[in-house]
Amino acid sequence: MGHTRNIKQRCRPLRDNWAQLPYRSMSKTPRPAPRLACDFSQIFRSLPIFHDLGVDPDRIWVGLCEGDKEAIGWSMTVFSDYVEYLKRMVMVLGLQEYEERRMVNSASTPLAMWRKLIKEAGLTVLNVKRAQECGNKENWRLRFHNHNARFPSSSVDVFEVSKWLWIGLVIEVQPPLIKQLTFQKVEATAEDVLVILRTLYERAGDLRIDAKTRISFHANVLLAAEGGFRPGTLGNYLRICIRKLNESRNVLGRTTFT
Repeated sequence: MGHTRNIKQRCRPLRDNWAQLPYRSMSKTPRPAPRLACDFSQIFRSLPIFHDLGVDPDRIWVGLCEGDKEAIGWSMTVFSDYVEYLKRMVMVLGLQEYEERRMVNSASTPLAMWRKLIKEAGLTVLNVKRAQECGNKENWRLRFHNHNARFPSSSVDVFEVSKWLWIGLVIEVQPPLIKQLTFQKVEATAEDVLVILRTLYERAGDLRIDAKTRISFHANVLLAAEGGFRPGTLGNYLRICIRKLNESRNVLGRTTFT
């Protein structure tokens, strides 16, 4: 889109904005579990590029309500450079051991982030606008529309960004973002489990995790290997175990387990 190209010409790439951000994989479920590199809404507001050019990031959400095409351009620019420049050195098999890889590879990730940002804007920036203009509250609401939704009667610009995230951004970056799993799930063997656990301790310095985290991960791996639990099921199982332990200790009059 023209407004996106114009904004890209005005500013340097956002590479430096993403270089130092901590990264965690994104989940579609809330509080996750930003779950993307810390809270993405805070990252969005603190990007140096906005301050360097004197752009108020909160103005983007107001602009989307007003039909400002430049607000669409800023939204697309941030996501485009986010996907392209968020890279990390990761451990790989082979002599090289580490290589730089792009962290965002699924087309669902930017779309899930966009949904979170729209919700966050409604609870913060636009909530203030609604309080200031009580008679025009509906003018300051943004509704998320998925890329495959029917053409909406409101928040059309939000819909345009959603479509671009799923269709345009996917092919803009190289390699393209994937829309479906490209690998086949294979059951882990006993040898795989041993390799994971040996790496956990023999390469502890490279993993940069403390002893408490290693032991917790060790326990999770053993439980998963024993029962073949999915991660969510395993978490529920551990919570049940802790609750039962609490109950038994309370009956015996001992200190509650924490």
